[in-house]
Amino acid sequence: DAVHLSVQPLLVRQGDRVVLIDTGAGGQMGTQNGLPGALAAAGVDAAEVTDILISHAHGDHIGGLLNAGGALAFPNAVIRMSAPEWRALQAGAEEQGLADLVAAITPQVQTFEPGAAITPFLTAVPLDGHTAGHSGFEISSGDQRLLYIGDALHSAVISVQRPELVNAWDSDSNTAIATRRGLLERGAGEGQRYYGVHFPYPGLGRIEQRDDGFVWAPDT
Repeated sequence: DAVHLSVQPLLVRQGDRVVLIDTGAGGQMGTQNGLPGALAAAGVDAAEVTDILISHAHGDHIGGLLNAGGALAFPNAVIRMSAPEWRALQAGAEEQGLADLVAAITPQVQTFEPGAAITPFLTAVPLDGHTAGHSGFEISSGDQRLLYIGDALHSAVISVQRPELVNAWDSDSNTAIATRRGLLERGAGEGQRYYGVHFPYPGLGRIEQRDDGFVWAPDT
């Protein structure tokens, strides 16, 4: 059996800020890169993006920071990620074949501490376990809130219904399991909407409690 996961970064616009949360794989995982076309369809030029928020530094989230020629894909954007995530990316750049990417983005990178308010409408939420500096992002508008969960929950089925299962990509499996369970309990208890970057399009929905477990209830 195979598990099919989407990769769908999130665009947030408020006032003069055009914020992209994660960038997809770019050309890191094959030749397809749907992000430029998706942005164009939304009427957004890459040069207009003001901020890029990185949940964590895996290839399917940072690969789109560079274009096919190795230059910055979003030349005017500040690239923001948690301080521990940036340290880990720098330390492992050579081993992971990311030295050129790190060199290219370094002048644009600004770090934040876990839990920091990044803009008046965006707050980082520590969701450790998948990586040591993994962050979610809570987006607020009036009394509405949406939590971008990054890779804290990978699958809308497995991660939600079987949070105790170990994920091979998690750097700290025990912490990742605790984070998953916390997200599920919070989501079911508060009814907050989540955005799953790897969940089936459009990735929006809520966690609901069913019997002894949880299910994903996508927006319809």
